[in-house]
Amino acid sequence: MTLFALLFLALVSALIAYISFLPDKFRIARSIVIDAPPEVVFRHINDFHNWADWSPWAKLD
Repeated sequence: MTLFALLFLALVSALIAYISFLPDKFRIARSIVIDAPPEVVFRHINDFHNWADWSPWAKLD
């Protein structure tokens, strides 16, 4: 039982040491290229009534 507790303590200590060396800040970014002129895209997203035409979540509801 003591060996198990020592191994568990060593594992937790190693995990804490690993986490403490990770960077404090991170950034997640996603991008997409839309093959359309800005005027066309603006027309679609400017009016809330048009959102049902292109929104993937509207089809799920």
